Amino acid sequence: AIGSVLEKLAQGFDRYKTILRFARKEFFHFSNQFHDESFQKFCEEIEHYEREEKVSEAMDQFLDAYAEWVRTRDISIRLRLEERARALKALDPSFSFEMNGENP
Repeated sequence: AIGSVLEKLAQGFDRYKTILRFARKEFFHFSNQFHDESFQKFCEEIEHYEREEKVSEAMDQFLDAYAEWVRTRDISIRLRLEERARALKALDPSFSFEMNGENP
């Protein structure tokens, strides 16, 4: 497959260079236009959304582990629960969880 691509590039190399020049020009034109405040705000909102999604996913995993531990009281599930709690705490420092001295 790579050989086929290289052969096609070699046959139309001048056309390939023309396309790359055009793409480079258009990309940098686009890129330079959007280095403004509204685009920066949009990027920050996307990052915030992604972070919240990670926290939500970690919370779901924690709650699943907790429900399973309550149901089974299995030590391996408790270890997983503690691991999920640490992972959630790393993403959300305001999160806290204590087993209140409960033993499996």
